[in-house]
Amino acid sequence: MQDRSPLETYDQALWRLVQYVVSERYSRPELTLAIQLVADIYWVSEAKVVSDMNKRSSGLGVHYSKAEKRPRQRVQA
Repeated sequence: MQDRSPLETYDQALWRLVQYVVSERYSRPELTLAIQLVADIYWVSEAKVVSDMNKRSSGLGVHYSKAEKRPRQRVQA
């Protein structure tokens, strides 16, 4: 496992996702799960995460198409 700094902001999380897309080491289901986690942690929609990822990666020539859309269920603690 690589030593990685912890993510402190939404922007850092987005850049980490862009790195995952660029590296092409992760399958679509793995990336979709990572997008869902970022969306849940920062209380934004998955569509917003994907849109923001695409904006940040546009200059890199990579693009993550829309994440799978499924009904979301939040568990109340």
